[in-house]
Amino acid sequence: LVALLVAVVLVLVWRARSSLPVATRAFRAMRAAAARRDPSIGAATGPIALARWLEHNAPSALAAGGGLIDLYLLESWSGERLSRRQASTVRRELRQVRRMLRHRREAGVRTDP
Repeated sequence: LVALLVAVVLVLVWRARSSLPVATRAFRAMRAAAARRDPSIGAATGPIALARWLEHNAPSALAAGGGLIDLYLLESWSGERLSRRQASTVRRELRQVRRMLRHRREAGVRTDP
C-alpha cells in the first residue's frame, strides 16, 4: 500500500513538472545552470535579472539566453502557446547557453562582477 502511494505521488509530481510550458522549463533550467556558477542566482531570480547576469558574467551566452527569455515571456505572459518552431528554438538556445556556461566554468573564469 505504501509503495502504491509513493508511486502515485511520483507520477503526480512528474505530470505536474512535465505539464509546465516548454519555455518555462527551459528558463528554469537556464537559471539553474547560472546558479551553479553563481550562488546568488536563486529561484526568485527573474528574467530581467538573469539577462543582466548573463550580460555581465557570460556575454557570449547573452544572445541565446536573451532569445530564450523573450520566448519565455511571450509564453508566460501573453497566454499564447509556442509554435513547434518556437519550442525548437527554445530547446536549441538552452543547449547553447548550457554549453557556453559549462565552457566558461571549465576555463576557470571568475563569475563575480
